[in-house]
Parts: sequence; structure tokens; C-alpha cells
Amino acid sequence: MEITIPTQVFRPFAEKRLKYVKGELTYYENKISKAVNEYEQELKVYEASNWLKKLFKSKPEHPSKGFLTPYDSWQLSKSSMEIQADYVSQVLSTLDHSDEITLTKEDISYFNVLISIEHIKEA
Repeated sequence: MEITIPTQVFRPFAEKRLKYVKGELTYYENKISKAVNEYEQELKVYEASNWLKKLFKSKPEHPSKGFLTPYDSWQLSKSSMEIQADYVSQVLSTLDHSDEITLTKEDISYFNVLISIEHIKEA
């Protein structure tokens, strides 16, 4: 099923989706930077400690070291959000050059489009 609607009706939904995706992207960037900062602080404390303490204390590991760490999932989610932000930005830029847009079922669910019957033109 495809429907055609005016771009001015669709634009707010695309802008709302872009705002959401950018918020998620910021969230994952903050999580990643927080993990790296914590690691760097632990490493500074370790490096500044006495050599005798170093014998009994293990050196901190980078958050990405290991198998399937939370850091890895944050990196994957961040890259996925970057791809989605790029996609939605491209959709918004194409809206400037057209009067109507044809949406599929997947587009309607992705952008969470709620429209009234008067805006729909069957494709």
C-alpha cells in the first residue's frame, strides 16, 4: 500500500524523527565518552601509584577490550543512529524540491505518520 501526501503535511513527522534520532545519538556519544573518561582517570591513578602497589593492582583495561562489552553495543547503536540521522536528513532535503511524497507502509511506521483522510491521495 502506498499513499501520496503533500510535503508540508509530512515535514513535521520527519523533523520529529530527526530530533529523536539526534537525541539518541547524543545519548550514545555521552555514554561512550563517559566510559573512556572513567578509564583514563583509572589509568592516571594507576600510573601515579607506587611501584609496589602496581605489583598487587592490575592495570585498568580499555572499555572496548573484551568480548561483547557494553562499550561495543554503544558503538554499534551510535553508528546505527548516525545512519538513520543521515537518512532522515536526506529525506528532509528532498522535501524542499517536491510538492508531494509517496509513502509505503514501512515509511508510515518509521516516521510514525498520523494523517487525516483529506490529505491522502491514492498512488
